Amino acid sequence: MAANQVSAQARGVVVQLQGQAWAVDANGNKRVLRVGDAVQEGEQLITAAGTQLELGLPNGQSVAVAAERTLLIDANLLGTAPVDASEAAIADLNAGAEQVIAALNEGRDLSLELDPTAAGLAGGEGGDAHGFVRLLRISEDTSPIELTSSARAAEADTVEFTQGTAAAAAAEIEPNGPQANNDQATVDEDGTVSINVLGNDNGDGLRVQGQPTAGNGTVSVNADGTLSYVPNSNFNGSDTISYTVVDANGNTSTATVSVTVNPVNDAPTINGGNSQNVSTLEDTPLSGSVAGSDVDGDPLNYGKGSDPSHGSVAVNPDGSWTYTPNSNYNGPDSFTIVVSDGKGGTDTVTINVGVTPVDDLPVISSGAGSVVEDSQPSTSGTLSASDVDNPDLRFVAANPAGQYGSLSIGSDGKWTYTLDARAEQLAANEARVETFTVTLNDGSTRTIVINVTGTNDGAVIGAGAGDTNTGSVTEDTTLTSSGKLTVTDVDNGQAELKP
Repeated sequence: MAANQVSAQARGVVVQLQGQAWAVDANGNKRVLRVGDAVQEGEQLITAAGTQLELGLPNGQSVAVAAERTLLIDANLLGTAPVDASEAAIADLNAGAEQVIAALNEGRDLSLELDPTAAGLAGGEGGDAHGFVRLLRISEDTSPIELTSSARAAEADTVEFTQGTAAAAAAEIEPNGPQANNDQATVDEDGTVSINVLGNDNGDGLRVQGQPTAGNGTVSVNADGTLSYVPNSNFNGSDTISYTVVDANGNTSTATVSVTVNPVNDAPTINGGNSQNVSTLEDTPLSGSVAGSDVDGDPLNYGKGSDPSHGSVAVNPDGSWTYTPNSNYNGPDSFTIVVSDGKGGTDTVTINVGVTPVDDLPVISSGAGSVVEDSQPSTSGTLSASDVDNPDLRFVAANPAGQYGSLSIGSDGKWTYTLDARAEQLAANEARVETFTVTLNDGSTRTIVINVTGTNDGAVIGAGAGDTNTGSVTEDTTLTSSGKLTVTDVDNGQAELKP
């Protein structure tokens, strides 16, 4: 048509494509189409299910091709068909066209302004000619036409479209495939960051393809297309994420994310766990030590966190400690030690101490006394006994007999020693020792020592058996009288009569 501006190259260009499409030439060769590809005259354009394609024509127009269509690219579609005689004749009627345009611009009625015309170019043999002006609407833009095509490749589809202005802008052709652009991100050590990598990438229907990778962390793809990056434990420094985007046509592009992982102070940790168990005997101090580690390599210092409830503890800066239980305490106890890296990082360990009981001997006072024959025949006292392990400690009441007397003791420890007649045999100042063993209800024993001193008992003189201790004499006659005296003394070895 005369109004069409036909390109020197008879071909169409794929300006938009969502899905899959192919071009098949006259020899049956099939090739995949992408945005920017040319389709030559004589080829067939085939679209797959779900595909939307827009084909730019040499005259600046575009044709929309729906899914599952086969379109023959011929001269009529491309605007390269020969101009017929009528079109050629009409092309020379410039003056009439100018009149029509002027009338339209001024808003006049064409039926009143122009002379009637005959439908024909040759008006008889005499050479009288008739002309008509073919009116084209050239003052408005149009949307791409909708194409309905036959599925039969042997027949050409008929395309009806409304021509736009000659000055219509040429369709913008997107480059082949998407363009992924590099990104940057920052995150703290042991933290997580979300990265919108698609925000600065170019292309239609972009999504992240496959599994992105990082050298010192893990990457996951979120449902909204962002990436979540988690650095490896305790890692800080620079890392790089590599990712690939794919568009609706299956084209891909790869870019990277430069990640800066800021260092964060890591708290130290106590080796062996935060609760440790030890044991010691009652009344016995115990020493030990704790050690910690710090992934940052900071020097560590140790100190007491809390005191034990039933003892005392001393903690040295190197982690060594000494625990001393209270006297006679047995049972559970605990204290804490804190390790610090000097940068605000700490860790605490609890030392659980089991104090094992030990049987304590009872404490019993000694008992002693002195008696003297005849003048001080008895003595008394009180024994005391205590045992931290046995608050019910008692003496066993008893009345043991000695050699010169007997002892009586009650459960409260009160005792009394009393001489009996056997002590009379002791000579003056003769000393003897009585020892008694008393028993407590836990089986413990204690001795009581009694010092016994004898006194001089007077001798008893009397007549022997059949004798008399009296006699008589008569002056000048019987001058003598006789008899036999006996001497007894309870003090051993002292029954002797001396003249």
